[in-house]
Amino acid sequence: RFFIRSTLHISFHRQYKEDESQSEEEKDYRSLDAPPTCKGLLMSLQNQLKESKSKIDTLLSEKLNLQKDLETRPTQHELRLYKQQVKKLEKALKKNIKILLVLSSINSIVQNPRAPVIIYKQSKGGAQHFNKELVQDCGFEHLVPIIEMWADQLISLKDLYKSLKILSTELVPWHNLKKQDENEGIRVEDLLFIVDTMLEEVENKEKDSNMPNFQTLQAIVSHFQKLFDVPSLNGVYPRMHEVYTRLGEMNNAVRNLQELLELDSSSSLCVLVSTVGKLCRLLNEDVNEQIMQVLGPEDLQSIINKLEEHEEFFPAFQAFTNDLLEILGKISGGGGGEISSLKM
Repeated sequence: RFFIRSTLHISFHRQYKEDESQSEEEKDYRSLDAPPTCKGLLMSLQNQLKESKSKIDTLLSEKLNLQKDLETRPTQHELRLYKQQVKKLEKALKKNIKILLVLSSINSIVQNPRAPVIIYKQSKGGAQHFNKELVQDCGFEHLVPIIEMWADQLISLKDLYKSLKILSTELVPWHNLKKQDENEGIRVEDLLFIVDTMLEEVENKEKDSNMPNFQTLQAIVSHFQKLFDVPSLNGVYPRMHEVYTRLGEMNNAVRNLQELLELDSSSSLCVLVSTVGKLCRLLNEDVNEQIMQVLGPEDLQSIINKLEEHEEFFPAFQAFTNDLLEILGKISGGGGGEISSLKM
């Protein structure tokens, strides 16, 4: 930059000196009595000098402008800083564009004719709970109170769910509602399901005139508690489940017995019991016949008496026999093999 300034200054200085020398020569020419041809030449030189002066003035003004421009231009360090700031501003601009798109989408949802009337009216009002100066004339200041109202409504859904659950327990206690996870939010579908269930029960009750009242249902539950020894209402459902399980097991056993005995599936339990009784009697008679074949015509009591007599006589006889064999073994050692065989 210094080199450019010096070059321009030298060139302008030289031009200015030449113009001054030409003006002095012009004065000298005027003072001389020159012929007409010389006068014409002097006039042309004078015109050239005027043009040169105007050019010099123009160049001087351009020089001043260039000097001012050079003084206002940033340095290399400033230029690097400006580039960094431009990059930061470009990133911020992209982020702001994305935020603008999101806000525009939210605004289109809020201003949709399908939106609730209260929310749509609220969107035309001003913001109340935030600094208006920060979002002045941005076009989205009405979204903040709407989102706050939505958040309040979502929080109040939990209270509404608890109230509907209590009401459902009072009206339709036989419906088991799924326990809501605390980590999950309450959905409107869950609330609609509870309300639809209660409405369905009410409609069925109105259609069916034979529907028992609350006192009758309470009497039925109390009777069930007495029959199956259930002390509290909380134990009714587990005991009913147990009864149905046992009933299913019994039905399976009855069907298996019917198939084994080749009975019809429509036969009653009395027929099944009588058939099993007959089969047991036949088995007992068959066993008695086999015992008679083994033991002979004697009755069972006489056989038992003989066994008791044998148990009383045999221990004494066995002890006497063992003593006798031992004595014989001492007298005759050669016959030990036979005695031992007898002992065995």
